[in-house]
Amino acid sequence: MSLRKKTLLILAAALVALIAILYIISQVVLLDSFARLEDQAITRNAQRALNAVDDTLTRLSASAADYARWDDTYAFIEDVNPAYIEATLQDLFFVNLELNLMAFVNNAGETVFAKAVDLQSGMERPLPEGLAQALAPGSPLLDLPDQDSSRQGILHLPEGPMLVAARPILDSFARQPIRGALIFGQFLGEAKVRQLSESLRLPIFVHSVNSPQLPRDFQNALATLDAGSSVSVRPLDDTQIAGYTLVNDIYGQPALVVRVDMSRDIYAQGQASVTLFVALLVAAGLVFGALAAALMERFVLSRLTRLSADVNRISRSGSIAGRVSAGGDDELASLARDINDMLVALEKTQTNLRESDQRLRSIVNGAPILLWSVDRNGILTLLEGKGLETLGLDAAQGLGKPAVELFRNIPQIVEEIQRALKGDEFGSVVVVKSFTFDTRYVPLRGVDGTITGMIGVATDITERVMAETALNTAYEDLNRQNLQLERVQELFRSTLDQVSDAARRGAVQQELTDYLEFVQSEFDRLD
Repeated sequence: MSLRKKTLLILAAALVALIAILYIISQVVLLDSFARLEDQAITRNAQRALNAVDDTLTRLSASAADYARWDDTYAFIEDVNPAYIEATLQDLFFVNLELNLMAFVNNAGETVFAKAVDLQSGMERPLPEGLAQALAPGSPLLDLPDQDSSRQGILHLPEGPMLVAARPILDSFARQPIRGALIFGQFLGEAKVRQLSESLRLPIFVHSVNSPQLPRDFQNALATLDAGSSVSVRPLDDTQIAGYTLVNDIYGQPALVVRVDMSRDIYAQGQASVTLFVALLVAAGLVFGALAAALMERFVLSRLTRLSADVNRISRSGSIAGRVSAGGDDELASLARDINDMLVALEKTQTNLRESDQRLRSIVNGAPILLWSVDRNGILTLLEGKGLETLGLDAAQGLGKPAVELFRNIPQIVEEIQRALKGDEFGSVVVVKSFTFDTRYVPLRGVDGTITGMIGVATDITERVMAETALNTAYEDLNRQNLQLERVQELFRSTLDQVSDAARRGAVQQELTDYLEFVQSEFDRLD
């Protein structure tokens, strides 16, 4: 892969990695911020729903207070006169006040009067089941110790949850003792929930915590709310999110789960912002990448390509006399100068090597030696020396051929080459016709110690051998002459001793003549 492609690939990878990292950061930071804003918004809406319920209870309590602090009511709790019922507790009265229930309980805990009305039909209906138990002595609704006391909350009945408010029954000026409690009730049914939704302009849904048909999302939220959270926020889908909260009854126990829905406009805006951010980031990254690639091409890659082309041109030409150029005053220019300096040094070294090679070839070709080398396969890679002429060998015809073929008439050298290729370093004397060579074999090894070939040197020692032979012959002749001389000396000594002995004995002349003739014959025989 070219450097240009690698550079573009690195820029693309860096750009993709940067976009991915920033996208992840935007998802974690920006979308998380929008999600928190969405949670805060749905939490506020859930609190608004609770406040709406509280406001309804407050208004219910205020209405109960108006009728509880009234002389006619104060008298009715004692005498239960029909005129009060006829004048006040008509069905239309309930409909106008949106009341489903009114109950009058005296201080003894007795329900003096109670009436329930169906607001949809406007007709009286039976009292709700469980009401008697809710109004029994000890009920929180009857715990009104002073004139300003009030009790309000949710009353969980079989017919459904009911908003209730209780106020103490007093005379109009609150000067007389409390005579009991007046309870107002209003069912929190679909109509009331729809009314609350319309007033808040929020979709509100209410379910009893004990309802057997409690939806799955309410059940999941209830588990979270039971763990202590005041509001549970859960996405319904990609477009809707819901906030769940609990409403306790008058006994302080969870009675209702209220769900408030809200469109996910905030989160959608966050996603749109992140998408726009990523799109702008991609566009900026592409522009940056194109600009970076153009600058890299202009100031680095093109110069590096030109430098590489110059080096290739010099390499293909086989001559190191050429020079490279990169331009500028940076690392590439410094590299070009270093390459030129290296080429100058190589040119000088090549010149010196050429001169040394010429001198070495002159010496080798003029000296009575034969120099050769073979690779691990026995192929000749070097063949030089004056010994070629002596043996009648041709270097041009031998190079690149098996050594066995060149030295086929000299089996000793062939065997010793094979021995050297096995790792032995040794010397030997090779006699070829009338010539004698002193040879040396050295195996060549690679960096890992394996045999890569061998080199052999054969020195022509024929003249030295002939000189040594002549010298040995002369030495033998000299030894033989020395032996003869010693024999002559011994003969002289023996003859002189005999002549001296004969002279002392007075030998005749003939005896002395015989001794001299014997010595003469011995000398003649020595010759």
